[in-house]
Amino acid sequence: MKSIKAIAAISLSTYLCSCQPKPLEIEVAQSPELLTISAATTDPKSVFVSASYSFNSLLSLNDPTKSDMEIPENMLLKDAVVTLSGAQIDTLKPMLPGLYGRQDLSLEDGRNYTLTVYDQAKGKTVTASTRFHVAPAVASIVPVVNRKKDDTTINLSIKMTAVAEEDYYFISYHSSVSARGLDRSPQAIAASLASFSPKQLTLLTGKEWTQANMEQHIPLTCKDSDTLLVHIGKIDQDYYEYLSTYKKCGYFINQMTGEPINLPTNILHGLGFFALAQPAKYVFKLQEF
Repeated sequence: MKSIKAIAAISLSTYLCSCQPKPLEIEVAQSPELLTISAATTDPKSVFVSASYSFNSLLSLNDPTKSDMEIPENMLLKDAVVTLSGAQIDTLKPMLPGLYGRQDLSLEDGRNYTLTVYDQAKGKTVTASTRFHVAPAVASIVPVVNRKKDDTTINLSIKMTAVAEEDYYFISYHSSVSARGLDRSPQAIAASLASFSPKQLTLLTGKEWTQANMEQHIPLTCKDSDTLLVHIGKIDQDYYEYLSTYKKCGYFINQMTGEPINLPTNILHGLGFFALAQPAKYVFKLQEF
């Protein structure tokens, strides 16, 4: 009896499969590739710029669930002239495929800088301008670990000084048992520019840092045994709005499968965002709190 049922089930599944319509081949017009730019600065002497071409909506990637995935080699911009114009014009040096930088600059707080990226192979040029911000004044910052029998909560308590109502800030953190976030090698910088974790990003305006409430308590998602690396930076309003939209759509690879959200950009004829905000950095071993 069991064998008869099995044969019947196989026959039914075969019949259903044979009834499925053949897939239709549909040609989807792809948007033209555009240069995508991101940048980072660790101090007034250092600027790093990542340059690659945007990938089309049908690109096959190994693991679209990872935020730290590598950009395919053929998308990286390898033959470019990258300049930074402020008080003078400085040419950034190629450090890795798709990564250009200098560590002997003299950036000035509040000065406007213009980035120009010229792809010599394809004859394409993109430009963007932004204002450099030094690390903000932080009066105090300390993790608050509340250990309970059933649950442990961790918050970051931050007090600021010299905050104007029109100011904008980001607070980001990485939790790890290693010190990978302290690595300033070109490989580590390239990886950080190619990945992002909006869930670990808090955005605040100067209006929220009132004189009556100069302290913020940021809830953290991490373990009380982790090492915590925190970045706090002052940013322009345009970058604040870019990061706000970025948080809504998730990390960059989600833009192919998630809710369609058009990210704002200050890159003329390109994508991404050019910002120069030196972060204040703090490291905490949560076991000590």
